[in-house]
Amino acid sequence: MTSSLLTNKITGLEISRYYFNINGGIVNSTAKILVGLPEYHQLASGTTDGLIYLTMNLPTICSYRCLKCALAGSQRAVGPLLSTNERRQIITTAGMAGTKTLVIIGNGEPTENFPMMVETVSAAVENGMNIILFSTLSHLDEEQAEFFATHDVSIIVSLDSLDEKTYRLLTGNGNLCVVFEKIRRLRTVYDKHPASKVVGKNLVRLGVNTTVCRQNISELSSLRKFCGDDMMFFVNPPMRRGRLQSRQWSHLVDNEEVLQQVAQEFSETGGHSSLVDGVCGYFSHGVSVDVDGEFLTCGYAGETAGLLGNARTATPQTLFDTNGRIQKRFEIHRRCGNQHIGCPPRDPNLESFIDLLRS
Repeated sequence: MTSSLLTNKITGLEISRYYFNINGGIVNSTAKILVGLPEYHQLASGTTDGLIYLTMNLPTICSYRCLKCALAGSQRAVGPLLSTNERRQIITTAGMAGTKTLVIIGNGEPTENFPMMVETVSAAVENGMNIILFSTLSHLDEEQAEFFATHDVSIIVSLDSLDEKTYRLLTGNGNLCVVFEKIRRLRTVYDKHPASKVVGKNLVRLGVNTTVCRQNISELSSLRKFCGDDMMFFVNPPMRRGRLQSRQWSHLVDNEEVLQQVAQEFSETGGHSSLVDGVCGYFSHGVSVDVDGEFLTCGYAGETAGLLGNARTATPQTLFDTNGRIQKRFEIHRRCGNQHIGCPPRDPNLESFIDLLRS
């Protein structure tokens, strides 16, 4: 998509923000931090100790068919889904344990089941949490944008290209013009509800998450500029899971090491959105719960279901114990030389870690 086509859809401040970012006229130099990330909690409370995150997969659908999708095609037998009350109870328990942020990464697209988002987000807010929500924005409307902006929700938008053809290729059926309009809407609404200020940092509640691949590696500079002052930019290397396996992997990845290096270079955190001491903070400082209540080591690691218990009957101590058990096994795993870019699901020796969890 050309910049002239894009600027036809926006006016005023938005023209400056979009047009100049895409054409390289403005380079953001403000120190940004997304509300809910580990650095934010360090600033807010002076520590990242203890449980920070509760990650939950929600039983939503997704109309996209992204080639990179790590959650598509899970083969595990899923038990009875959590009810609304059970999900609320788990969030309440996490709040009692001092958990600060609810992270929603899947299973599908949150904006395609807004009533479930209202129930879940409201429960988190009632328990003193803010929220990090990963989304394609495929079904975002004005009502949703207003709700998220006024309920402590930081939204990380999946955006893998600024080129219309590349975007459609990578998403399977995504429409870049529609997504640009939804990002414009989101930015406009969030501008009216800014985050509280912190000395030395520009707090933002919007971000862009790009999975780098051979098709978009040349766009990373433009994507980062596109984020401007109000969106934080994260870059991830591909994850060989879900839909991105076998033939699809070779289609998107020509040199995995190069993609890892450029992800670290261009991401404003130096890697994933939640790095703490080189490891994903959602993993190291939290617990993950699947759609049926099964504890997972990570929202993407469905194969760890059945090894850690079920959150339906969890107490605050259960959450601490579950995280503690995972981290002790992970430390043994690391001592054996099995550390892979701070993300266990990307570890080629993940099965060895799972074997440790079974012990």
